[in-house]
Amino acid sequence: MRKSILLPSLFLFSMLFMAFQCEEDDYGDIESDRLELAQLKIEIDEIIYASVCDGTHSCEFMAYGSKACGGPQGYLVYSTSINVENLKTLVENYNRVEAEFNTKWNILSDCSVPNPPSDIICENNKCVPVF
Repeated sequence: MRKSILLPSLFLFSMLFMAFQCEEDDYGDIESDRLELAQLKIEIDEIIYASVCDGTHSCEFMAYGSKACGGPQGYLVYSTSINVENLKTLVENYNRVEAEFNTKWNILSDCSVPNPPSDIICENNKCVPVF
């Protein structure tokens, strides 16, 4: 009698264990996802750092990032001396990856909305935001 109860119990327990086990491969590691975001942001920052403003190149800005409750993290200020289309592509990718990160890891944010710059000035050949 004990064997007839024991086998179905073991089978049920093993099925429950398999159903609720963590899927490490599906979710990965939050730190590796953070590192990916940081590397993407560094790439964006390096391009912006190389931009210079002068009489032939103007200053512009664009929103970047994806807060968990919506809206951007902030604004990037750059000059048109760089490949702006490449920058836009990188920022769009960053925004998508951050939105996926927020959803995947159930990230919360403060839901504040950052103000865009009211103006951008060229100071020492660098674009500087004015708030």
